[in-house]
Amino acid sequence: MKRNDITALHDKGIDALEEQLLQLQQELAKARIEKAAGKLANVSSVKMLKHDIARVKTVLHEKTVVAAEAAAIAQAAPTASATSTTKVTE
Repeated sequence: MKRNDITALHDKGIDALEEQLLQLQQELAKARIEKAAGKLANVSSVKMLKHDIARVKTVLHEKTVVAAEAAAIAQAAPTASATSTTKVTE
């Protein structure tokens, strides 16, 4: 993957990344079978596919963590604002 492709991963949504991850895993399985059969022309493609899968998984994990943090903040925000706006009268 080139530098431009890596930055393009960050622009993709979670669904698109999961789809790409599935595609790369299928390609890796196919390449491993061909390598075992001695029919794979470019043996280093297995290594490159592994690295690409790792990159996609990393970006996917980053996006899910950010989404989970945003959901937690959004869930905690209404309760925090409700307590701060309560007036105490004596």
